[in-house]
Amino acid sequence: EQLLETALAVFGSLPEGHMFGPFMLSLLADVRLRDGRAEAALATVDQALAEAERTGERFQLPELHLLRARALRELGQDPAAELERAAQLVAEQGARLWEGRSV
Repeated sequence: EQLLETALAVFGSLPEGHMFGPFMLSLLADVRLRDGRAEAALATVDQALAEAERTGERFQLPELHLLRARALRELGQDPAAELERAAQLVAEQGARLWEGRSV
């Protein structure tokens, strides 16, 4: 987790920003989920979604919504809307890598 946070800080300090911010944040969210920290993971996913919106990086969006669904489920909330959004993005992007993935 610390290595990912350090990498994000270094890349984030670049004047032009960097590519793969949402991807790196998704890795960090996954680590936090695996560590049982669903609230921190959810905040990280939300940060990644905002970064994706800002930069236009869309390739990681299905995974981000799946991670958000996992975090919500861990927090006792209904993940259905996030799962639906992930499936919608897979269809829109033709992202076969994400087909059939679940939380």
